[in-house]
Amino acid sequence: MDKDIQDYRIRSPQREKPISTATERAYKQAKYHFIFSGGLLPASENMILNYIADLSSAYSFNTISQRIAALSRWHHDQGFNDPTKASVVRQALVEARRICKIAAKSHLPLDFNLFDIIMDTHESSLQLSIRKSQDEQLLRMRRDKAIFSLGFWGGLRSGNLNSLMIEHISITNTGISIYRGSGQQKSILSIPPMEKHCPVQAMEQWLNASGLTTGIAFPAINRWGIIDNTKRAHINETLRRLAKQAEVNIDFTSNSLRAGFAEWAYSQGWSFMDIMNHVGWTPALAKLKYAR
Repeated sequence: MDKDIQDYRIRSPQREKPISTATERAYKQAKYHFIFSGGLLPASENMILNYIADLSSAYSFNTISQRIAALSRWHHDQGFNDPTKASVVRQALVEARRICKIAAKSHLPLDFNLFDIIMDTHESSLQLSIRKSQDEQLLRMRRDKAIFSLGFWGGLRSGNLNSLMIEHISITNTGISIYRGSGQQKSILSIPPMEKHCPVQAMEQWLNASGLTTGIAFPAINRWGIIDNTKRAHINETLRRLAKQAEVNIDFTSNSLRAGFAEWAYSQGWSFMDIMNHVGWTPALAKLKYAR
């Protein structure tokens, strides 16, 4: 079914802009790279999305653009619908361009092992404060534990955590549900109880200790341990403070929590679409940005 590009060009003189020999060679290499990477021809939109995601972690945008152009050319020449022209693919390319521009200064994902160390250290400090009856510190520590564990397991960024209201949260014996969005964009993030660093337990302990039933889920707390539920906690400052407490030398933000969760989930066999649905992306760009 596949035709030689050179032969096809000769039989199709109506093509307005014949490609050079060098471009033909590059297009053939791109086609074979796509196949060797696990793609099939003709390709689906999801195959193209996965391919862009894989390329974005290791190649320049010029390379990505050239390889997608090669796949577009193949589909056109073979008479198939071109999946690279789909709006979701074009949006993925826009995202890939942006990611490639900022890749050098992007924050690293928080590796699960570092997440484990930070949480263990914080839990030890929390238990020490309990034994010493340091009530002015306990409330903040319970809040910070809930922020960190929910942020990681939910793949939530600072904007998500700051906008979270207690009314959006439902805790049962089967886990925690967070209602997000509105209208057609409304969805539910469900997190089951975890064996270690459980966000369900952490949120339950925080809400019980704070006595909060409505309003901002993670409000500011002053130095005397008094909640100011008119202000939101500084999420990134909280994360950096916990990392410093555990002597983890990494400059990260809440984006690192989301990226770290995506990498952990990917390593556990989650599909790219599963990660997307959990984190709440539309269109399907989760792996493109986070699962490197």
